Amino acid sequence: GFELSELKKSGLLSTTPVESFCQYTYEKGVGFELFLNNIGLRIPPNSKFYRVLYKYQILNELKSQDFKQTNELVDKLISRKAYNWSWDEKYLFGHQLINVIVANSSVDLHEDWVSLILKFAKDPRSTKNTTSFIKWWSLIDQETVSKFIRFLSHSDILIFLDAIADYAEYGRSDMKRMFKSRRKLLYGLSVQNLIKNSRLFLPTEVIKFLKETRPNLNLDYVARLEASYGKCVIYLQVGDYHMIEGSHSCKLRIFDRFPSKNNFLEPDFRRIDYQKLTIDQERFFPYRDEFKPIALTHDINGGWKLRVINLLKDKMSVDVNNLYTEQELNRYRNVR
Repeated sequence: GFELSELKKSGLLSTTPVESFCQYTYEKGVGFELFLNNIGLRIPPNSKFYRVLYKYQILNELKSQDFKQTNELVDKLISRKAYNWSWDEKYLFGHQLINVIVANSSVDLHEDWVSLILKFAKDPRSTKNTTSFIKWWSLIDQETVSKFIRFLSHSDILIFLDAIADYAEYGRSDMKRMFKSRRKLLYGLSVQNLIKNSRLFLPTEVIKFLKETRPNLNLDYVARLEASYGKCVIYLQVGDYHMIEGSHSCKLRIFDRFPSKNNFLEPDFRRIDYQKLTIDQERFFPYRDEFKPIALTHDINGGWKLRVINLLKDKMSVDVNNLYTEQELNRYRNVR
C-alpha cells in the first residue's frame, strides 16, 4: 500500500523535494525508482520529474567517487551523451559534471575522468574563442578552470616522463638514476599543485606513436617539435617561474618571466624548432640583472636539483621531501 509516513521522511514533500529526496535515497543506498516502487508510487521514465531525479542521482553517485579509480559510470555518461542533457536555463548537465569531478578530485585522478571532460568540453588551453570554449569553459568559474588545467599539466608531465622513460630504459644505469630523479621532481611539484600551466612539444614520431598506442588521449594542445632528433620538451609554469625541461641530455632552463617573444602557449602556435625552444630562449632572453636565466645540466651528483629546490623554496611553500628520491634523501639529510 501507499506509505505516507515514508514519503514524508523521504523529503519529497519538502520545499526542496528533488535534492532532499535524492539525498535521502542515496544515503539509504537505494535508487529512487526502487524506493518509489516500494512505497507504491511510479513515475513514468519519460516524465520531466523522472529525468531531474535521475540527473541528481548521478551527481550524488559522483560526489562519493574515488576519482583515482575508473568507474563504469564514465562509459555510461559518454554513451548516453549525458553532458548535453539540459540542467536549467543557463547550464547543461556537462557543466555540473565538470564542477563535481573537478571539485572532488586532485591532480592524480584517473585519466578516464580527464578524458570524459575532454571528450565534450575539449582542452580549455587549446580552444579559447572557439564555440566549444564558449559553450563549456566560459560558463565555469575561473578557479575550476585553473584547477582543471593543473590536472592537464599533470597528464602532460606523465606523457613527458613516459617518453623519457623509454629512452632511459635503453640507456646506461646512471641515465636510469637521473630519470628517477627528474621524475620525482616533476611529479612531486605537480601533486603539490605548484604547476599552473604546461605545454608539451613532441617530435612527429612520438605523436604518431601516442596516437597509435593511446587513441583516447587528447593531443589537441601538443605542439610539434622539429629538428629534435627524437627529443621531447615540456614547458612548465611553476609558481612565478617558467621552466623548459627536455629529455635525453637537454638542460633544464629556468626563467623568472615568460621566456618567449613568440607566445608558444597560444593554441595557434603549432610547431617550433628544438634549438629555438631551448638554447635560443636562454640566449636571447632580455634578463634583468637580478635574475639571469639558469641552465642546468642533469649531473649525476644531483647538484642541479639542489639548485632548483633552493630557488623554489625562496618563493613558495614546498614540501622538499616530496621532490627527492629515497637515495637523494639519504644523501641530503642535512638539507631542509
